[in-house]
Amino acid sequence: MGTPRFAIRPFLWIMMVCLAVSGSPRGATAQTTDFSYPDKLFGGSYSFTLKTDEVMVRLATAAGAKADRLDAEQLAASQGLEIVRDEGIDAHGFVVYRTAGKSATSVAATLAASPGVGRAYPALVNSDGTTRYFAPDQVVVQFEPGLSEAAMLDHIARLGSDVDIDHWTPGFYTVTVPADRDVFDHVRAFIGLADVQFAELSTISFNDESFVPNDPQYANQWALNNTGAGPFTADADGDVEEAWDIERGNPNVIVAIVDTGVDWDHPDLQPNILQNLGEDADFDGQTMIWNGANWVQDPGDINGVDDDANGQIDDLFGWDFANNDNNPNPSTNAHGTACSGLAAGVANNATGIAGVAHFSRIMPLRVNLASGMNQNRADAINYAVGEAGNYAAMVVSCSWRCSSGSTISVQNAVINARNNNVLPVFAAGNGNGVVDFP
Repeated sequence: MGTPRFAIRPFLWIMMVCLAVSGSPRGATAQTTDFSYPDKLFGGSYSFTLKTDEVMVRLATAAGAKADRLDAEQLAASQGLEIVRDEGIDAHGFVVYRTAGKSATSVAATLAASPGVGRAYPALVNSDGTTRYFAPDQVVVQFEPGLSEAAMLDHIARLGSDVDIDHWTPGFYTVTVPADRDVFDHVRAFIGLADVQFAELSTISFNDESFVPNDPQYANQWALNNTGAGPFTADADGDVEEAWDIERGNPNVIVAIVDTGVDWDHPDLQPNILQNLGEDADFDGQTMIWNGANWVQDPGDINGVDDDANGQIDDLFGWDFANNDNNPNPSTNAHGTACSGLAAGVANNATGIAGVAHFSRIMPLRVNLASGMNQNRADAINYAVGEAGNYAAMVVSCSWRCSSGSTISVQNAVINARNNNVLPVFAAGNGNGVVDFP
């Protein structure tokens, strides 16, 4: 009697699986109607409404391959859509489409079952009317301090997720959303765990650099010393020359530039780039050397070991949090280089401009401001805070905004900085209006 019973159960299980699969189109996920989640860390909640004419797509590719503009264009042509944002294709396979009069919800459902689409979701609207873009297949989660890695990974696995990014900040992860689950339901599931400090969407922001002038001549740096030439008003400036009579910076005061990267071998910056001697494996007193033609990373220090035990391997002078490597040089965008020059470029050397704190040193921390996930910005700020104890003072320069709306991750990193006597400084923006604080 026992044998037939055990033979039937696997058969029934297989039938149930087949029925479930046959009833669910490939890639389709039941979308929630509750676009909100509580802010477990600071109180209150995040609540959004649907943006009716835009849909976000994570393009699917073969293992090891990357999506490109052609993939996005082919999908747009096949569905009668218009590409709105494509800055995130290369980094994340992320595209935003305008739905051309069709419902964003229905278009997202159609796209979710289409070949070449990993996940699709309508764009959302923040409470202030701005648009919230995010990866619909990811959730950001911060566990409580002191929890073991094994316990954190167990929580992640029990909710059906995998680790997409294990961030530098302890207990801070970007995880996947199971294919059969809505991203908001998954955020709330993590928030419901007692061991989770906060969870939120994996927000993506675009072109968040705040403008800085591109003129290399100090005579034109009127904000530092306004002589009243041309249309300007004399002495309508920061009185920087007067301040220089008192203080011109200090090598033990570090300015961490959280931005698009720093051209660290630039002749007006290189002497002031902070070299991390905790990673000086060959003990020659430098982690950057002149090879006869260029400044390069010291080969004698690249040993694949975290010599200073700060969680990053061979971070000789800063870190690239966009590509997760030890070269914070910009790809194409010079915004971070310009900000570095304004903050602490070398002065009185007959080259380029004069930095305000030109005796201080620069810690280059690269993030992606063109189409980056905001948790990387939080990670960079936390890294600077972690290094602050090695120096007399640390300032974190953030000349950017969060165009898709504020995030708990960045807010928590800023508070972490303040709580550890690190000064975070954000740009006022260029709109001559309300300060766009992250």
